[in-house]
Amino acid sequence: FLGLEGFRIGNRTMSFASAARSLVRRAGTSVPAAKVPVRNMSSGHSIEEEIAHMDTWRQVTYVVVPACCAFGAYILSQSHHHDTGEKPKYSWMRMRNKAYPWGPCGLFELKGCPEAEG
Repeated sequence: FLGLEGFRIGNRTMSFASAARSLVRRAGTSVPAAKVPVRNMSSGHSIEEEIAHMDTWRQVTYVVVPACCAFGAYILSQSHHHDTGEKPKYSWMRMRNKAYPWGPCGLFELKGCPEAEG
């Protein structure tokens, strides 16, 4: 609650009566309306420049998309080596300090688990 003695604005103490007088005085003056800037959606170029720019990117797309598809098909058609060799048995992998509730092997470990194979 502010009380009847007044309130502080910055370093000054202002009474309610003087604050009301100040507001009435300010209400009589007209405040200039803020000018709303116009937002250019196309960065201010002419429509002809925008159409030319759009056509340029359309032509680039017609060249690049088939080139990327052809390159991807070429890469996928090349034979690549799959490593099917035995992986080294590291001492820190597949450490079993506690039995699983579903059995001795991991939940998705069907290959490589001696208990599941035999």
